Amino acid sequence: MQGRYVRLEKLTEHHIPDLWKHYSVDDSTWKWAPGTTPSDEGGLAKYMSDAAKTCVMFAVLCKAGRLGPGSGDHAGERGRWEAMGVIVYLDINLKQRTLEAGVIFGPAIRRTVASKEAHYLMLRNVFSPDKGEAFRRCCWKTSSLNVQSRRTAERLGYVYEGTMRNHMIHAGRSRDTVLLSVIEEDWGSMKLAFERWLDEGNFGSDGGQRERLEDIRRGIVEGGEEV
Repeated sequence: MQGRYVRLEKLTEHHIPDLWKHYSVDDSTWKWAPGTTPSDEGGLAKYMSDAAKTCVMFAVLCKAGRLGPGSGDHAGERGRWEAMGVIVYLDINLKQRTLEAGVIFGPAIRRTVASKEAHYLMLRNVFSPDKGEAFRRCCWKTSSLNVQSRRTAERLGYVYEGTMRNHMIHAGRSRDTVLLSVIEEDWGSMKLAFERWLDEGNFGSDGGQRERLEDIRRGIVEGGEEV
């Protein structure tokens, strides 16, 4: 899956060195992730290999000098594509056409245009796939303490459904889990909003956005646009 700033590839062992490079500079990468935090590149390889037994995983590749409008120069345009994070599909139910999505992004890609484009490609693959039947529902789960994750999901267009109390034990503590979702009826307006937000005309010469994603989406919904 190819975007302007992001490319998604099925995760392989070849992506591990880049991922370790980006993950290892910030311990907070693993604060909310399940399982044992990898301590070295070999541990990361095992972590991803174990996860891939039950999940579908994609590496998120970007160029370090090209993470959004205004961020690139000639060197950035020619730079190497690097794996800076992963996108995960889990709890996949083909009969009901539902799944859960999650991400583990390194610090370089967080809060960039590239990160939003990665989410767009992830959701487009769920609801508007090039091949196969579209899914009906995509959920996002996060700790009730992870306020940033919930805010991010809501900005992207996920809808809060509720909080599952005492849902799991994580890092030795009881965790309440916030549940959000996108359903197929939401996708038309979300897709259009993502595409308008990602358009180069929505950004100034300094790379700053002219209109927020959530404002674009609200205008589409309230205006009753055909999607």
